[in-house]
Order: sequence, then structure tokens, then C-alpha cells
Amino acid sequence: MIAFGEKMLDVATIEVFNSVGQQVKSATTTATLIELELTGYASGVYHVRVTDGYNLRVMKILLQR
Repeated sequence: MIAFGEKMLDVATIEVFNSVGQQVKSATTTATLIELELTGYASGVYHVRVTDGYNLRVMKILLQR
């Protein structure tokens, strides 16, 4: 889960990229708590980019099976 302390200003776009930079998932939301379903994805490092048109956040996650 990814939690944000403040409400997103607009509809947020969430993008997940694998370690070679390929986009593997994309979604939109207005929630401040986001749960990403990554079942079926290989173990490894992923980057999550969240933008609402005004703010940009990039997070690195490590998925271990």
C-alpha cells in the first residue's frame, strides 16, 4: 500500500515501471491510500510514479516472492 498524507489535488495517475524502464501497470485514482495489486509480477525492483498534474512522486519498491 502507498499512503499520502494529503489529498491529491486532482485525479492521480499511477504508473509502475520495471527495472529496465518498461511500464508494466497504469491506473488512475482520487484516493489518498493506494493499494497496488502486483500478483503475477516477477521479483525485483520497480519504480512507482504518481502524478496529479501538479505534484510528482517517484518511489522505489522491492518485490520479493
